[in-house]
Amino acid sequence: MADDAEKAGEVDRATDVMLEAIIEAHRMSGLPLDAILAGAHIASVELMVRILGQDVTASCCDRAAAQVRSIPRQCLTPLALAVPAGRA
Repeated sequence: MADDAEKAGEVDRATDVMLEAIIEAHRMSGLPLDAILAGAHIASVELMVRILGQDVTASCCDRAAAQVRSIPRQCLTPLALAVPAGRA
C-alpha cells in the first residue's frame, strides 16, 4: 500500500495529466473552456459515484466546496485574470 507521500505524489501527477487533457480537449474541440470544465466536472463526479458511492462522493464534494469558499477573494482575482501559458 502506498504511503501518504507516495499517494500525494500520485495525486499531483494525476492532476497534471488531467489539466493537460482538459486543455487538449479545449484545443482540439474548439468548445469554450467553461463547457469543457463543466463536462469534466460532471464526468468526474459521475465516475466517483460509481466507484466510491453517493455518500463518499457527496462528502468529497462538500469538502472541496468548503475549500473553494475559504480561498481569499484577493487570491481568486489573479487566477481569473491569468493568461494560460504553455501549449494551450
